[in-house]
Amino acid sequence: MILEQKRTQRSYYEKIQKHSLNSQKGTKNALNNFDKFCKEKYDQNIEEIVDDLVLVKKQETVFDILQSWINWNKIAPSSLKTYFIRLNTFLHYKGIKLDARDVKSELIFPKVLEEELYPLQVEDIGKILSAANYDKRGMYLAQISSGMRLGEIVQIRKKDLVLDSKRIMVKIPAKITKTKQARTTFLSTEAEKMIRHKLKKLDDDDLVWGNNPIPINNEIAEIANLHRYLGKCGLDMKYDSGQYKINTHSFRAFFITKMSRHDPNFAKKLAGQKGYLLQYDRMTDNEKLDKYLEFEKDLIIDPTERQKARISDLEKNEERIAKLEERQEITASLVTSISDNVHDKIFDYKNMDSDQLHLMADLISLKINTIPGFKKAFEKVIGVNLEEYAQRKKKKTLS
Repeated sequence: MILEQKRTQRSYYEKIQKHSLNSQKGTKNALNNFDKFCKEKYDQNIEEIVDDLVLVKKQETVFDILQSWINWNKIAPSSLKTYFIRLNTFLHYKGIKLDARDVKSELIFPKVLEEELYPLQVEDIGKILSAANYDKRGMYLAQISSGMRLGEIVQIRKKDLVLDSKRIMVKIPAKITKTKQARTTFLSTEAEKMIRHKLKKLDDDDLVWGNNPIPINNEIAEIANLHRYLGKCGLDMKYDSGQYKINTHSFRAFFITKMSRHDPNFAKKLAGQKGYLLQYDRMTDNEKLDKYLEFEKDLIIDPTERQKARISDLEKNEERIAKLEERQEITASLVTSISDNVHDKIFDYKNMDSDQLHLMADLISLKINTIPGFKKAFEKVIGVNLEEYAQRKKKKTLS
């Protein structure tokens, strides 16, 4: 019958073609890995082995083969678990349905080693930028100052950038994000200087940093480029697992680390991570920009620009201090003035009876409630805590 079609590896690939290209590639890698095992161990391909398992209908046999495949593998433990998830989905498609509790009790995976992650430093970034070409320097600075993932930044087009703002605003489309949720982030002035000239030559639909219309090919190329630059500047250190300590994710991690020290939820919002009740924390673009500008100085890499940012920050702090000092002077002047007026009417306010003190409190209540620091300063002058006085008066009235 036409309706009865055999489920094959090829038909499975057709089924998942709506998944992201990265997801499709990951699935093919997992199935190819299992196929290689089947050929080495049983001299059969994946299709033949899986079809036999469907016919046997013994889960013990399925688990024995899967455990043998796990033991045969030389890939990183974390990658192996990901491969199993993808392989298990394919087995389910073929009719082999494994209960999660049985998987947990039957299969033994190698332990995933949690190595201490390398904290990328400003000095490291400076060395990488020196080794990279001009275009890559612009891309790395953009990733560092925006928190975009590699898979996102290589798919950004000119039309996704808002250029008439204080900082270039990046409107990341939902279709290219890992979470499939659109979001907004920004580029620092340092990154902006590196791409302004390039943007003039691009059409709205042109990729800004990517060179290939197939995103995964762009990612592979950029990973290779970074490895080459790391080798040139002597930063190609590796963990025991063989993974590079500095990778394309390190730039994003640098952004999240710096921004999180100021506002963790805001860092997650710009980086596209999940955060506590973020769906309810809705900010306008201008509000996001204002907050970004507060913290931008920590994302600057160039030593000269960092120094300028520090000087600017110091100048702003000096302005704030001057305003506070001016406000304190005004407050002190008002305290003195009002105290003098009260003193003229009441000769010894420290020895006033309750009615006199109450009258004095009424006279200055407006000032106490409207001028920051006035209440504290006034209490110091008269030597009376007005809140304690109010509580004593209340108790006296009740009694």
